[in-house]
Amino acid sequence: MPWNVSTAVYTNKSVYIGDKEVAPYSVTFSSDGTKMYIVGINSDRVWQYTLSTAWDVSTATYASKNKGISSQESAPRDIVFNSDGTIMYLVGDGYDKRVNQYTLSTAWDVSTATYANKSVSVQAQDSLPRGIVFNPTGTKMYMVGDNTDTVYQYTLSTAWDVSTATYASKSKSVSAQDTSPCDVDFSPTGTKMYIMGNANDTVYQYTLTTAWDVSTATYASKNSGNLSTQEGYPLGFAFSSDGTKMYIVGSDDDTVYQYTLVVSPTGIPTVTSTGPCTDRQSTTMTAVGNITNAGGAYTDRGFEYYEYGDNYDSEMYAVREKGDFTETGEFTMTINGLKPLTIYYIRAWAGNIYGIAYGEWYTCITTAVITGSYEIYEENNSEPDSDGTYAGGNTISFYVRKVGGKWSKKYGPYHSDQVDIAVADVMIEGTGKYQVKFESGVLTGISTQVMCKLDIKAR
Repeated sequence: MPWNVSTAVYTNKSVYIGDKEVAPYSVTFSSDGTKMYIVGINSDRVWQYTLSTAWDVSTATYASKNKGISSQESAPRDIVFNSDGTIMYLVGDGYDKRVNQYTLSTAWDVSTATYANKSVSVQAQDSLPRGIVFNPTGTKMYMVGDNTDTVYQYTLSTAWDVSTATYASKSKSVSAQDTSPCDVDFSPTGTKMYIMGNANDTVYQYTLTTAWDVSTATYASKNSGNLSTQEGYPLGFAFSSDGTKMYIVGSDDDTVYQYTLVVSPTGIPTVTSTGPCTDRQSTTMTAVGNITNAGGAYTDRGFEYYEYGDNYDSEMYAVREKGDFTETGEFTMTINGLKPLTIYYIRAWAGNIYGIAYGEWYTCITTAVITGSYEIYEENNSEPDSDGTYAGGNTISFYVRKVGGKWSKKYGPYHSDQVDIAVADVMIEGTGKYQVKFESGVLTGISTQVMCKLDIKAR
């Protein structure tokens, strides 16, 4: 669940950044997740990336923007920004162990950063500063050090002005969890603190009984588990703004890896197969399902389908998507690779650790690959009662022909209790803008005993 690192699951999403920095120490993001920043001790530069999909690192590309910082720091370990992206802060242990402040003339654009001639030394607390973070108002700063394995708290008398920072005489040792801490972060409320260490390659979670007071922090007995499957030497981490995603970077793979902090499920979800399919074409269609109860959360959803006349057990196919889903309501997926003018049975499904739930089967039919103009002629096969109704049931038959051609054989009669015409023999069912469909005693969009023209488009 959000801000609970014990639920972290790798999402198979990553981005390689080793062509810019082979010793990355820090990763951070803009507030909307469309920009990512990397700093490391090899290039002594801050590198900026653009994410075409917010918070999805697999869509990150280098933005051709960077900032050299070697004049202030020769061994940068971490960077953070203020809330609106107009100020950047850098900490390292190369010179005199200072937090340096930069001004960005264009928010979130590191190429516009200039040194603000403002800094504060943290060497009195730890000679190996590794990670820094601020509270949302910029009145408190926190630093974790690798020499003392401790998080230190500072007070800024002027918000976001690091030169006004003074040690608040508040700290928290994290050595019981990791003896080589390298980064620190907080939840937005300041009631949770997180430490990542490369002694155990793990992110640890702490609870603060007084928000933003690091001296009240206690280990919450929650951690991410060992992350070395993805990165053998993790050095920096970050969260998405809503706490549902976590990112790590390290110097073994020079790659940013993405994790989902999943919501704990409470039971099997409830699923219905809404139907009918939409956007039906000759080899593809869009299936529609509905999640009426998420069961707390579900990690997989999709559709099963098989061709009319086949056996479900041996000829069943499926489309599937994975994620951390909590929403209810309709969802759709496109099914490809189908046969033209073929009936398919389809049903929706969703699952989590408690099991898989299925909706009911329904049928959908792909379209034919034909072009041209067609005519359809209907005839009513039943006589109405004296009151104008069809107590005995209404039946309709119809004929089809290409314009100028001969009329087809007679299709029907079809009774009013049939929702869809048995269209396996009807070449134009659903092949154009209009569907030949039987509902409530009439063919959709067509009056009885009339001739009308249908334009059938190739699909």
